Amino acid sequence: MSEAIFTRCVHPPSIMPIAKGGTGGSTKKNARTNLAVMTETVLYSNSSGTISTITLSDTYSNYTYIEVYFNDNGVNNVVRLHTSKGQVQLSNDYVSSTTGPSSLYVHTALLTFSGKTATFIRQAVFTITTDDNASIDRTASNSVRVTRIVGRGY
Repeated sequence: MSEAIFTRCVHPPSIMPIAKGGTGGSTKKNARTNLAVMTETVLYSNSSGTISTITLSDTYSNYTYIEVYFNDNGVNNVVRLHTSKGQVQLSNDYVSSTTGPSSLYVHTALLTFSGKTATFIRQAVFTITTDDNASIDRTASNSVRVTRIVGRGY
């Protein structure tokens, strides 16, 4: 019996076209969507933050999600919205307790999106006291500052 000799050809790696990559997508965007891989685009960035109308570097509806990073009295937060919503509520809450009754402070702002613009509709602070004469008070405020807006899409 003779010994068999096996020969194997190994080809160097090459770039496989998306249409043959098993993603089920015929474009880069379809391939990323099918693989759930999102890209990130910074649409606005200002480390000091702003309470004014924001001009974005691209139209917000070109993305699946928008992430809004904001600061409120030194507390950083982020909220994600689906672009079909067109607006987002930004809020932080704080509990204050001293020797007397506690109070809950809710700092809130409504931010709306249209085209390449993000606009504050209103900002307020709600104070809820928990003593025997419990009360809720609302005052205007500009404490919520947007520091960054990121678009995420396929």
